[in-house]
Amino acid sequence: MTSIVERNRTRLVNIYLATLVHKTGVMMAPVKLPDGKMTAIELDSEIVSKALIKFFETAVNKVISGDAADREIAETYGDCVKLKSGKLSDIGVGFMNALISNLIEQAFSQRGAE
Repeated sequence: MTSIVERNRTRLVNIYLATLVHKTGVMMAPVKLPDGKMTAIELDSEIVSKALIKFFETAVNKVISGDAADREIAETYGDCVKLKSGKLSDIGVGFMNALISNLIEQAFSQRGAE
């Protein structure tokens, strides 16, 4: 049995990736690197799900505990999606753009540390 957090996360990830495919024809997102260059990164459901868990869910769980954290996470994911249209809300677009930016910044900083 999946939790509401997992269901809402999966829904958000699927809608985000479907939006990318609709816009670009592939699951690639244009991103600005910390050095100012633009590039495109290929994404899949596993990458996006892991990023949500690492950057968002972990942070919420550090501030709020237990069921309250799960409710907050599920509500946030729900706010990111327009259920009737199956598209990202304005909040969802900003949220996912920030998530991908954080992912790129971390990858870029880890690459520089090697």
